Amino acid sequence: EEDLFLVSGVGNRSYTFNTTSKTFTDVTVGDSLGITPFSGIKTETNWFFSTTTGNIVRIDRSTFESELIRVPYNEAVEATFRPVLIDEDASGNYIVFLVHFRPGSNVLSESFLFDPDSKTFNRLDAGLPENTIGLSIPAISDYQPGIIWMRLDNGIFRLNLLTGQTSTFFQSDLGVISEGSGYIFEDAEGFLWMANPSAIMKLDPVTESITYFETDPGSAPTTFITTYRISNGDLLFIGTGGYIRFNPADLQMEEPIQNIHVTELSAGAGMYSTLYAENDSYEIESSDNNLSFSYLGLNYRDPAFTRYRYRIDGYDDDWNTVG
Repeated sequence: EEDLFLVSGVGNRSYTFNTTSKTFTDVTVGDSLGITPFSGIKTETNWFFSTTTGNIVRIDRSTFESELIRVPYNEAVEATFRPVLIDEDASGNYIVFLVHFRPGSNVLSESFLFDPDSKTFNRLDAGLPENTIGLSIPAISDYQPGIIWMRLDNGIFRLNLLTGQTSTFFQSDLGVISEGSGYIFEDAEGFLWMANPSAIMKLDPVTESITYFETDPGSAPTTFITTYRISNGDLLFIGTGGYIRFNPADLQMEEPIQNIHVTELSAGAGMYSTLYAENDSYEIESSDNNLSFSYLGLNYRDPAFTRYRYRIDGYDDDWNTVG
């Protein structure tokens, strides 16, 4: 296997890593390049890396000579920082996506097709909607041409850079979406993966359902900080004390726990039977405004690890977690 090239955005350290001898060698590629771990592409002669400065970094794979390539963005846009995403999409297009994070995290974007041989940019018309707040760095799909996913303040945003078509998902789960940490990635089956501080989440854009994977109590990592995807499709969920690595294609899903039972229902001074047919309903007076439920989920596999989430449609649409 060929050597790996590693760059540290902090301290501007860079290395080659020999995959046979498992040894590192320091190399010099230039100072203050601002390389970020967002994404990058590899051609026959060069690497191209993302930055947060509105530039792309080119590094020669033989000589390690470096060059800053300025993305032709609109300089009139005021921004606190400008992360640049460069990646190859599912059709082999090299896409450059620049986000202007303006004061207050309000975002604008510009997108381009990039020719690594001539180092030229071809502007695309598609971009993020105006007056939205960005919650993450965007991610380019490895499986659908021209598709970008990004967490915004109004949900998970899907943008087709080649056609301009847009969609927004999980608008009823903004509490969950806003708690996400790190990046969001798409797998080969179209599911999205992200983490919040305490769990890994699998999101289905078709049904807009969310599956939670929580770590065992007391095991590391205790808190998830960020997420990365590597070239073989594996996802890394990195956190305090360690990381979790898996390939979504190899994941064996257990059936969710069924039979959530409401054991008690009360409204005002009234108590209601919880043993009713599926089509039955109760009419409760508006004056009986002290509404409470008791519920139970049967989990013989690991009772101590059972967690509950609830929401009240039309009143409290965000999911609330209880012990």
